[in-house]
Order: sequence, then structure tokens, then C-alpha cells
Amino acid sequence: SSFPRSDPRAFRVQLAFAHLNLRKNPFGALTPAESQRLAEVDLAETLAFLRQPIQQNAPPAAVQFMGRQGSGKTTHLLALLATMPGAVYSPIPIGQPPQIRTDGDPVLIDDAQWLTRRLRKQLFRSQHRLVMATHVDYAVELLHAGRPLLT
Repeated sequence: SSFPRSDPRAFRVQLAFAHLNLRKNPFGALTPAESQRLAEVDLAETLAFLRQPIQQNAPPAAVQFMGRQGSGKTTHLLALLATMPGAVYSPIPIGQPPQIRTDGDPVLIDDAQWLTRRLRKQLFRSQHRLVMATHVDYAVELLHAGRPLLT
């Protein structure tokens, strides 16, 4: 540190916006529309997988984006939403009951780890293509439902 030990400023945590006398980012988070426009993700493999023809009497494909917070799961979902006409996006806010839109295809579910067991079973057995962002691996359940899966 460039401050002498006797200087009280030597022990302060330097905040990113401290020079503006602010404790947090004054510009806020990006809106979903801004995230869609700015997203730089490679969707080629995902789109090819989702666009495969569905075999007769077989469930459609499912994709799960897995990772920790901030790893780009939502960004991938929003990029898919912008790329695939007819897709519907359902974020699940923490602490609120999940309300999933199924009026489009594919069904994009953000924070799928908050789905109830009953709703998961219902969705996994539905005839909708599913794309989920999740912290939990649902491969066993999706494969048990007969879905082709890309993780």
C-alpha cells in the first residue's frame, strides 16, 4: 500500500465506484433486451441439436445449461430467445412459485433448480422442446423421460 500504516485510509476497502462517492454501480444491470443484443455466444451446436427432426412418438429434445452464478446461462437463454421465433422465456425468481409459459416452442426456463418436483415431471414428459438454465443436473430425469439431451 502507498499509505503509511498510521493513515486510516490504509485499511479501507477500495470500491469500484468509490472515486464517484458511490457504493454500487450507478448504471444498474442490463435489461434482457440489452443482454440479447450484446450476447456473444456460440449457439451453433445448441440450435442444430434443437432443430433435429423429432422421431415419431418420441419426446422432443432438451438442453440444459449448467454452471455457477455468472457463468452465462441466462445469456445463452436470452440469445436463444432472440434467435428462435416462437420461443417463450420463463425466469423463476427466488422465493416465488414457478410460473412457466408453455405457449411457445421451445420453452426456455431460467433458474430451473426452483421447479417443483411435480412441475418438473410434467414439463419433462411434455411435448415441448425444453431449454433450461440450472445449477442442478437433471440429466437422469430427462433421460428417464426419454428425451434426447444436450448438457
